[in-house]
Amino acid sequence: MKKIISVILFLSLSCVAAGASGVGFTHLVMDDPVGGKMRVSMWYPTDEAGGTVKAGPFVFSATKDAQLKAGKFGLVIISHGTGGSDLGHRNIAVELARKGHIVAAPLHPRDNYKDSSGVGKQSVMEGRPLQLSATVSSLLSHEKWKKHINEKQIGAFGFSLVATQFYRYLVLLQKYPTLLVTVK
Repeated sequence: MKKIISVILFLSLSCVAAGASGVGFTHLVMDDPVGGKMRVSMWYPTDEAGGTVKAGPFVFSATKDAQLKAGKFGLVIISHGTGGSDLGHRNIAVELARKGHIVAAPLHPRDNYKDSSGVGKQSVMEGRPLQLSATVSSLLSHEKWKKHINEKQIGAFGFSLVATQFYRYLVLLQKYPTLLVTVK
């Protein structure tokens, strides 16, 4: 419980310090370290006026492919639970981006609303932290994103399967000071 309160306080204070902003939205495709490709939804601060994005059955406040606001921002990785979606926590992602964070949410291959072929398999259990780490590494080396991410402000949260995997994620990210929340 202390960790959850600390995380809420951290995010609240960093959001207040960052100030409000418009929200941009885009999709990236990254290599899945377990094999193949994975889609990653991205929300981020922008100076562009607000718009509306329709993605599948979801509608949310953001501007598709907006220009990324100048500056360095904290990075928050959102990881969906078993059978979930990269868009499942879109409202949280929009608010984090509005308050000055870059948010990345991978659609975990073989364990999502479109493809459940790996549910319960060891490769998926072990693949989650690798996919989260690969998302961070890809963004930190990506020409567009690397100059806008503050490496000292990298955090993550997730639910369901993710909660049991974040410890491995933390181990994989030891080279970055990070904030970790585990919700069981």
